[in-house]
Amino acid sequence: MFYFLIKETRYYKINLQKTLFDSYEVERIYGNQNYKKPTGKKINIFENKIEAIKFIERLVRIKTKQKKYCIV
Repeated sequence: MFYFLIKETRYYKINLQKTLFDSYEVERIYGNQNYKKPTGKKINIFENKIEAIKFIERLVRIKTKQKKYCIV
């Protein structure tokens, strides 16, 4: 599962992937499009996929509700 949110020059990528230890990792990378490297990176680890998906849905809802980002 992959989301890409964008606002003017800012971006926010959300990626869900399975780890080697049967847990799920939600990786958030954000920054400015004018820079070569991302401004920040955060990783959250969940025991099951349902928790991870709920976390991602909540993030996307918050980001789009505040009208900071739109889904691309």
